[in-house]
Amino acid sequence: MPRKGYKSITVRQDVYDYFFNEYSKVKEEYAIKKGVRSFSAYVSYRFTQLLELTSSKNLPRFEHFNMGSTGVKITDRKLHKIAEIYFKPEGIWCEHDQSSECDHIDFALTIPEIQDIIRKRRKEGWKLPDV
Repeated sequence: MPRKGYKSITVRQDVYDYFFNEYSKVKEEYAIKKGVRSFSAYVSYRFTQLLELTSSKNLPRFEHFNMGSTGVKITDRKLHKIAEIYFKPEGIWCEHDQSSECDHIDFALTIPEIQDIIRKRRKEGWKLPDV
């Protein structure tokens, strides 16, 4: 039974062995530099590091991916959604916001590769924003 304020978890033996082996390598250093004085504290510390690394608090709200000549997808970490931005002859469109003006489009227009695509399409007569 864990102490008050603590919980126990069950992990596979290989996971336990990996962390214990890593802890054995840094045990003295972590005790001095980080105040980590037990295996349990080490695992908690490593989980905390992982959470900080993967937490959306440390990542920008928007990120682009899957970019092409017809549009781009924008990850919106605040909304936990993917916004699809389309480039069309009649203009730019955000499928998520059902709008031609939104934060997703504003972000997309800051990306140099998108700006190049927009400029090229504007030369072809597409009614896209000036970038």
